Amino acid sequence: MAPETLTPDTTVTRYATVQALKALPSLSEGGLAETAGFHVPGDGGHALYGIHKLSDELAPNGADVIALKDGLVAVLLESEAVNYRMFGAVGDGENDDGVQVKLAHEYAGKHRIPVVNLSGEFWIKQTNNIPITTSVRWGNTTFHIDERYNHRSFARFTVLNDEPTQTLELDEKTKAALLAKVRPGVQIVAQLAPYAGHLIMVEDSEDRIGIRAGNYSKQGWAREELFYVEEEGRIIGDIAWEFKNFTSVKVIPCNDNYLIIEGGGLRFSGDTPDGDSKSYHHHGIAIKRSRTIVREQWCGLEKGRHDTSMAPRAGFYVLSGVYDVTLENIRAIPWEQNRSDPAKKVG
Repeated sequence: MAPETLTPDTTVTRYATVQALKALPSLSEGGLAETAGFHVPGDGGHALYGIHKLSDELAPNGADVIALKDGLVAVLLESEAVNYRMFGAVGDGENDDGVQVKLAHEYAGKHRIPVVNLSGEFWIKQTNNIPITTSVRWGNTTFHIDERYNHRSFARFTVLNDEPTQTLELDEKTKAALLAKVRPGVQIVAQLAPYAGHLIMVEDSEDRIGIRAGNYSKQGWAREELFYVEEEGRIIGDIAWEFKNFTSVKVIPCNDNYLIIEGGGLRFSGDTPDGDSKSYHHHGIAIKRSRTIVREQWCGLEKGRHDTSMAPRAGFYVLSGVYDVTLENIRAIPWEQNRSDPAKKVG
């Protein structure tokens, strides 16, 4: 319900829980309903809802859109901040709270508000790729990560850039001018002045310059360079390479505000992921947004558990295509590769 449709005398009906709200047929479209908790009064999930008719645009999800009787739905109305209890997170060790955690972050991103969840314990099992696009305050919140469901491609949380990357289509004249400029020692590239505030990634995929030892592809890595562009095309970051050609020039917008993830503890089960793959699996936070700060965070094993995983993990914090990211006052657990039993060495 849009705020402009509300009036000072709009009726607000109060209920103990969401279950109580769902049970009664006395609601009417256009009214407001307030709960004292989601599952039980005082559980932290108290919230305000607008009452609407069921429609294709308002599909019930049991969290911010609640199915009611008589073809109605209750739609969450929060414009300052949300927490996980508002979306039905249980925190009992059985429920996959990641489902509700993900819905909370999707709502926060849609409405451009922070997630403020300062306490509680939540279990994340099969859920991954939880999108973070607004600042988060976790305080003393603890997440329990069931590593049987770690994924090869998706982290548990992903900090996303809300502005899309561009791939520049260069004409021959512009490409030649850039090739002449992008080289060691250059501090200003006038042709890139329109992209002030962007991270630039250039690549020549036809010039392979690096091969990693081991059982990997022998194609090698393409010659590439990345640097940040300030006003007037000033370059931040040293350029190491000269190029004969560019097969790709990507322009990544860097946000003009900082997204801050503060607090929280994460405990891991130490299990081997389900399936036969022994490749790297994600278990933490992928950061794909420039100007992100993560601070006051602790990572470690569940009490009484040991790291028995036979599959390697990616780093808990995985940074990709970003500029100006800060990690401070964090404890990242050092995982084992070599163990006393050679048969349990991680590949």
